[in-house]
Amino acid sequence: AASPTFAPTARPTIAPTARPTVTPTAKPTAAPTPTPKPTPKPTVAPTTAPPTSGLTAAQWRAEIFRLTNVERAKAGLPALKTGTTALAKAAAVRASEIVREYSHVRPNGSYFSTVLAENGIAWSATAENLFCGTADRYTPAEVMLKWMNSSGHRANILNKNQTMLSVGYVRSGGMEYFVQLFIKPK
Repeated sequence: AASPTFAPTARPTIAPTARPTVTPTAKPTAAPTPTPKPTPKPTVAPTTAPPTSGLTAAQWRAEIFRLTNVERAKAGLPALKTGTTALAKAAAVRASEIVREYSHVRPNGSYFSTVLAENGIAWSATAENLFCGTADRYTPAEVMLKWMNSSGHRANILNKNQTMLSVGYVRSGGMEYFVQLFIKPK
């Protein structure tokens, strides 16, 4: 039997093809949508300017304080006392700080409670609630509702060990920042 033989074959050649011609159309085409950049943290200096909702900073603080005691009364708890001038100052400091760093950790890296010692306040129990929202979007009642619908915030508001409260409020860069600073003094 004869063995099969193989004849060499020619290598295929690849001929370049003509590139298609691009003809501009008369129809406008949409430009690609740019990728949105993250919103930078506000750099505007915090102020206590009155919001356009008509409430002054003092009215915001007073109403949040009042509503906190309404919630405590519903739970059969005693009303919180108004914080001292030092506690009010501490709450104002914290409200200004959360504009820069929205956290219970202060911009200097220490925990929120260090603001109390800095203002000469001796305490045996403390807690802090924070809230930030678009300016003029929320009423004081809505801010309280947000806190009451959050188990941790609600627990702070209804903590029977807390006896004093100061509220901090700052409006900055189109946002409103709130701090509830609770203490039981020593």
